[in-house]
Amino acid sequence: MDSAERIIWRYRIGPGPALEAGEVFIRLGEDEGHPDGVVLDSDGCLWVALWDGWAVRQYSPDGQLLQHVPISCARVTKVAFGGPELRTVFVTSARIGLGDAELAEQPLAGSLFSFEVDIAGRPCPLVQLA
Repeated sequence: MDSAERIIWRYRIGPGPALEAGEVFIRLGEDEGHPDGVVLDSDGCLWVALWDGWAVRQYSPDGQLLQHVPISCARVTKVAFGGPELRTVFVTSARIGLGDAELAEQPLAGSLFSFEVDIAGRPCPLVQLA
């Protein structure tokens, strides 16, 4: 991901495993914010938090916008699945760099948000540390 350039890249995983054949997956416009945290759901769709974009988005594996979920603050930072069935989306946000006028407009900046979805998140693989 290249947040500054508003690009989310996609790579194949090759032998080793090593990343191979990178290509642009999503390129956001200037008025859409910057991609920050990303996560995949169990259907292989990508969810992305949009810094200065006031939203979380879900994209299909072929890059089509499926959902745009507004959040009541500009600096949306990370997205994660949780809950007993991984159907709760948790969204973090930031207050950093916001002035008094901006904080008055978005008093919940810096809060944790959540919403329910129909498709479960992708479970993280269990890792054993040596």
